Amino acid sequence: MLNYLFNNYAKALEKAENAEKYLAGVTSTIIVPIFYFYDSLTRLAVYFDSSEDEQKSHLEKVEANLKKMQTWAHHAPMNYLHKFNLVQAEYYRVIGENVLAMEYYDKAIAEAKDREFLNEEALANELAAKFYLAWGKEKIAKVYLTEAYYAYFHWSALAKVKDLESRYPDLLAHIQLGEQTKSDANGKVSKINTGNAISNSTEGSEALDLAAVITASQAISKEINLENLLSTLMQVAIENAGASKGALVLYEQGHLTLEAIALLEPGKQTQKIIVNLLPSVAITPEEIPTSIINYVAHTQEILLVDDLTTETNFTNDAYIIQQQPKSVLCIPILNQGKLIGILYLENNLTVKAFMPNRVEILNLLSSQVAISIENARIYNKLEQKVKERTAELEIAKQESEAANHAKSSFIANMSHELRTPLNVILGFSNLMRSNTSLSAEEQDNLSIINRNGEHLLNLINQVLDLSKIESGKMTLNESNFDLYYLLSDVENIFDFKAKKQGLQLLFKYAEDVPQYICTDQLKLRQVLINLLNNAIKFTQKGTVSVNVKLNALEIGSTTSPGSQCQILFEVSDTGLGIAPHELAKLFKPFGQTSSSQQVQEGTGLGLTISHQFINLMGGKITVISGSKSFTPDLEKLAIASQEQFNYERTALPTFNTTFIFDIRPKVIDSAQVENQSQTVRIIGLAPNQPHYRMLIVDDEVSEIEAKFKALGYEDEDIKMFWNMSDVNKDSTLSMEEFIQNFSQFLVLSSRS
Repeated sequence: MLNYLFNNYAKALEKAENAEKYLAGVTSTIIVPIFYFYDSLTRLAVYFDSSEDEQKSHLEKVEANLKKMQTWAHHAPMNYLHKFNLVQAEYYRVIGENVLAMEYYDKAIAEAKDREFLNEEALANELAAKFYLAWGKEKIAKVYLTEAYYAYFHWSALAKVKDLESRYPDLLAHIQLGEQTKSDANGKVSKINTGNAISNSTEGSEALDLAAVITASQAISKEINLENLLSTLMQVAIENAGASKGALVLYEQGHLTLEAIALLEPGKQTQKIIVNLLPSVAITPEEIPTSIINYVAHTQEILLVDDLTTETNFTNDAYIIQQQPKSVLCIPILNQGKLIGILYLENNLTVKAFMPNRVEILNLLSSQVAISIENARIYNKLEQKVKERTAELEIAKQESEAANHAKSSFIANMSHELRTPLNVILGFSNLMRSNTSLSAEEQDNLSIINRNGEHLLNLINQVLDLSKIESGKMTLNESNFDLYYLLSDVENIFDFKAKKQGLQLLFKYAEDVPQYICTDQLKLRQVLINLLNNAIKFTQKGTVSVNVKLNALEIGSTTSPGSQCQILFEVSDTGLGIAPHELAKLFKPFGQTSSSQQVQEGTGLGLTISHQFINLMGGKITVISGSKSFTPDLEKLAIASQEQFNYERTALPTFNTTFIFDIRPKVIDSAQVENQSQTVRIIGLAPNQPHYRMLIVDDEVSEIEAKFKALGYEDEDIKMFWNMSDVNKDSTLSMEEFIQNFSQFLVLSSRS
């Protein structure tokens, strides 16, 4: 520690490295945090004199130390927060973050002073002075170094006081120790007389004035809001200068503007300073002497007039003639030689009101004021930009929401308007196909109409779903249901279509897959339908399979009622396959692969919607084709491997394309499922049944027609309409007479 305090950093580092070996022997003592404190400061002190590898090592060590110190500071800020802040300030100094370093030096000083750690308050002031000296800001450094000098003296560190005097004689020349200190038996300082910054008097009160201004400097440096900063500045200036009135003028873009006026409230025993902040108004002779302000702005030098009654240069100023102030002090606020503002002070009661020592103190303070004003201006500009940007974003958000609402309304209305004539086209095309007198060419034409109509209807439905997803209106509608029944129902839907194409359709699920679950049944059903529809569409021969498993390797995944599990679905086919470079296209709206373009079917929206539905149910989807896999949530193409999936597989799929997705439903008890349905698969009519004729009223008659034809019904046995109004148009009989006359069985259907 002593080696560090007296700048023998190499020796201090050597001692620190030796001491670290024995830290385990002093665990839980005050020695440990003190070691990390001085170890960090030492490493940062030697940083610029070290090699590149050593610099990296020092920073890594300091960063590790800071994590420990931050923990201690959190739990015991009264003991460790100022230490943490000081190391943090030195760290920012080393990495070139000067603004942050300034902030943390002041935090460390204030905390140490508040907690009465006099030794570390002195050290923090000394390090801050070194920082400002290295930065070329000697005036500010002088303030911090003076404070360090007094703090070391009050700590009785006389050797350190002499060390500062020997290393900084010019900066400390204004300080003179009057009498030799007398120490008691305990080495405590019992008496000290100090001189002031200008007059070299031996009155201790002057040192107290300087200490007060240093405290004010720290208060000013903490203000980042411009209005608060100006108010604090005027309070400090009036209090420390002995003025009855003050004004602050700022200079920006070639213009001088009056920002604040401060007055001592008259007629009070305890005088109060009233500060009026102004909205950057032009300077006028009614408020301040414009001739003095212009003079200081031009010369950029301090102007001190002890007695305006004998001063001839400004006797014609309108303000001076009217108000007749006795003494005037006007100080330019400069930053790197650039005029930032002007501080005007006056006393209307006495001449020679502004003593030279007070002038020098305010001059020292002006350097900190200049920096704080510049920082506050930057902050205010950024804050204004943030407000403007926030307002712009809010307007853009409102416009976007309005556009989305308009789009959603348009799509909903258009989908309804398109469905109405489209269902008419589909209804009549199906009705015409039942006419046996049509030629083969006419039947083919009707098939084309029907196929393209179904394709357009599917596109409308999917665009509507996509619109809901994009507008954030798609939500999860959970319900309790029988998963086994759902799988059987989906199998029934595609069984006829698969057989018609000569494909084998396989549905398998493991015994440990829970039968009763709670999630969005309709969305799960839609995902399976989308994937199976694609699989059958792009498979010319072979097999389409659905395999359902429970991921037993998922942590916390169980099948007990009330628990959450992870269920995995595989939909595989032996179809065309997908090229690796096209896998990423699958999940983008309207994105189609070359296989899709060859088949000339599909909208390019099914997988986009399925992906979003799966995400809503808490899962992810992955596609595997050949040796490559792609997961849209990861946006990464990878080599397919067994380890990629968190469940047991005997081998990679032998199919050309496999889609794997998971959901995370809640397992429920069978009693919680309403209206349970037995898994029933219709395979035909029972023998010796009477002959039925069918009247079908449905907006998608083709699917129901196909099911009845699979049961052996012929075209002449089936009458199809897309709505009940068409039934009326087709017959001169009443509705009841038509139904009684035509059929023994009636199928009515309503779909959303």
